[in-house]
Amino acid sequence: MQFCFPDADKSSQNENAKRMKQAFFSVNKSGAVPEILMYGYIGIGDGFISASDFVRELKALEKDNTTINVRINSGGGSIFEGIAIYSAIKNSPATINTYIDGMAASMASVIALAGNKVFMSNMARMMTHRAGGAMEGNADNMRQQAALLDSLEDTMCAIYASKTGLEKDAAKEQFLSKGDNWMSADEALAAKLVDEIFTADKINIPTAATSEKDIWAAYSEKLNPKIEMKQFLFTAANLAALNLRADAEDTAVQTAFDNLVAKAAKTDTLQAKVKELEATAKAAQDAANDQRVIDMLDKALNADKKITAKLSATFAAQYKGKPDELKAVLDDMPPILSVSAEINNHTKGNEAVEKMSWEELDKKNLLANLKDTNLPVFKAKYKETFGEEYKG
Repeated sequence: MQFCFPDADKSSQNENAKRMKQAFFSVNKSGAVPEILMYGYIGIGDGFISASDFVRELKALEKDNTTINVRINSGGGSIFEGIAIYSAIKNSPATINTYIDGMAASMASVIALAGNKVFMSNMARMMTHRAGGAMEGNADNMRQQAALLDSLEDTMCAIYASKTGLEKDAAKEQFLSKGDNWMSADEALAAKLVDEIFTADKINIPTAATSEKDIWAAYSEKLNPKIEMKQFLFTAANLAALNLRADAEDTAVQTAFDNLVAKAAKTDTLQAKVKELEATAKAAQDAANDQRVIDMLDKALNADKKITAKLSATFAAQYKGKPDELKAVLDDMPPILSVSAEINNHTKGNEAVEKMSWEELDKKNLLANLKDTNLPVFKAKYKETFGEEYKG
């Protein structure tokens, strides 16, 4: 269950808070003081300023800075997220000043008071009111929620009282008992909620704008274009990657981007060169494999006498680019010469061959070679064995 001030209804939050998904760093050129912009609604989820995002950005800035500015234009939101942000500012080792640029309404008015000094634009507005929430349940659930809201209001009143010097009950009467309590910069200064007023460009609030949502939209329309034109929006990770400080000058930022672009260009060139070298290496490897196949087939044909010329041509096509596979095949093949030599040994002179029977020749696998080397003897053996002329 999430408690919010009543002005921070879901429809207005979802419509407006998407302007800021997370806190951003920016550069203050005049004082070189890093800033965190809180321009949006406070809550959890896409489009909201969450306590975890805010604290992460704050901690990153605290490492290198002793002074930090928090600039506010917010319609409020979650009490619990807001209290966490308020506590982070209050407990920071850095000197943190808050600036109300447009509107600090509801929970945002509480966060603004966390600053070491609170500054408010002469065109800005502050709004305070009672805490509110919504839930479903029985009467006991409702009483529990009411008790929780009372407790949260006491916490808010203690913060208002601490800033203004009022007693807690007096702060509650002044700031939380009159519905939406809108204050100009002069009124907020008189109430001691802010310490100083700074001059800003005039912002015309439409007369029809009476709700927190409409007023916040008017301030945002005026303020956001300035941010887009004047601010460098970097997260802590962006700054670390670019080797930049949060208070870096424009020249340093430009140099970082120029270096990044130059590196990107070199990367593209190197990648193209790597691809070229890879292609060259592959072509050389393919040529080497083809040559190995040629050399192995030449040796098997002419030196080892393992294959015929016809089989060499077949192997050349079958094992192109596959020398290791061809080697495995050739290693298992016996030399043809060993068979021919045995035939020659047994066919030296008709007398030696005639002493061997058809069955002996067949058993020694010599018939085919005998046919090729001495067809008359083969025919004679055939007729002797089968009783008829060889007709092959």
